[in-house]
Amino acid sequence: MVEGYIFERKKISPFVANKEIRYLRAAFNFAKTKKFIEHNPLDGVKFIPIEKRIKYVPSIDDVNKVLEIANADVQDYLITIIDNGKDG
Repeated sequence: MVEGYIFERKKISPFVANKEIRYLRAAFNFAKTKKFIEHNPLDGVKFIPIEKRIKYVPSIDDVNKVLEIANADVQDYLITIIDNGKDG
């Protein structure tokens, strides 16, 4: 039953499914320590593998190209984001 639930949550995303596994495992462990249940049904359930992706950080040239074609309001917005996102 638990694996079926996790399978359905995996359809949303593997991140969601893994969070659900963590939360359910914690809840059942708590119930186990309080002697409400004898074993945790998630003990054999493994986390869903997640494909790690490398984040794309645009080069200054790419940023400037976008700023060139943006209208004035969008330029102001983007410049604010760029200025507030800098390190230091």
